[in-house]
Amino acid sequence: MDVAGGVVTIDAMGCQRDMAAVVVAAKADYVFALKDNQPTLHHAVVDHLMGRWEAGFAGDRAGRDRTEEAGLGRREARTYIQLGNSERVDTRPSLYRA
Repeated sequence: MDVAGGVVTIDAMGCQRDMAAVVVAAKADYVFALKDNQPTLHHAVVDHLMGRWEAGFAGDRAGRDRTEEAGLGRREARTYIQLGNSERVDTRPSLYRA
């Protein structure tokens, strides 16, 4: 499948280095879902995003949005953050604890 120039989205099960390498080699971008099934990476990403959030995303190519919805007896609020790829996330063990 030719995905060059496209954006590939993958759920948390596909959030793997090998999968990212395949997508990049195909000259596409990717959006991977990340959950705490990969705690080191999850904590590193949360730490990075919280640091950028606290800095007001100064100097970042960034966007953020928030949605709220209610249904089935619950209310959900989601915050979406998009950062450019100008920085590499430090994946060393973090201090963040959910």
